[in-house]
Parts: sequence; structure tokens; C-alpha cells
Amino acid sequence: MCDMTGIPASVSSLYERWYWHFLEKRDRPCALPWHDSYLHSTAECRLVARSIQQFQLGEWARGRGLARRASLHPVLSDDLWFLPSLQLFIAEEQHHSGILGRFLDRENIPRLSNHGSIVRFADCESWPALRSARPC
Repeated sequence: MCDMTGIPASVSSLYERWYWHFLEKRDRPCALPWHDSYLHSTAECRLVARSIQQFQLGEWARGRGLARRASLHPVLSDDLWFLPSLQLFIAEEQHHSGILGRFLDRENIPRLSNHGSIVRFADCESWPALRSARPC
């Protein structure tokens, strides 16, 4: 569930709410236990490594194709808050990629440079889902 407590009460757009949400999250420090000395066992790493590698790589996407298609969308591009909120969303996903990358490095799990599922997901950016994007 999204916590949108820092959003101004008088937002004029659905995407303005998202803009303020992502902006607030961007400026909030991330308190993860990197100082914890626990390392996962070989068996644990084997169970999760491939999924985390793929997710880390996918989260790093620059979103240029998504942003380009979104800017051409006849309804979404009319909302002045949509593209700035989309850019903040992409930046948040890249931040997640950094966190996952740090985890992979810490656990001595190599990062992927390419994966077929990322290409397939990129193809999905043109899905009609852009029409139904809604905040929490």
C-alpha cells in the first residue's frame, strides 16, 4: 500500500499525486542493514540468485522507450504531471536496481549484463496498460 501522507491536499491531477509520492520517497533515506555481517549460504544464494539477477537488470532499464511512447499517448501526454511522475518512477526503479546490485555484490553473485526476459518485457511497454495506470 502506498503512503501518500506528504502529498499536498490540493493536487489537480492523478499523476500529480504520483509525482509528489515519488519525490517524497526519493528524498527519504533508505535504511537497509548493510552493516549486518550475515552472508547467505551457498544453498540460499542458489535459490534466489537468478531471480535477483534478472530483477536487478530489469530495474536498471532507462525507460526511454516507455517515456517516448507515453509522451505520444493522446490522453496521458495532455496531463502535465504524467511525464515528470513517470521519470521519477523510472528513477525509483533504477534506485531499486542499485540496492539489488549492492546485494548481489555483497553476496558475490555476478550481475547480469543481458537477459532474454528483459527484452521480452521491453516489448510489453507498448501494452495498453498505459491507459489504466492508477495510483494506490
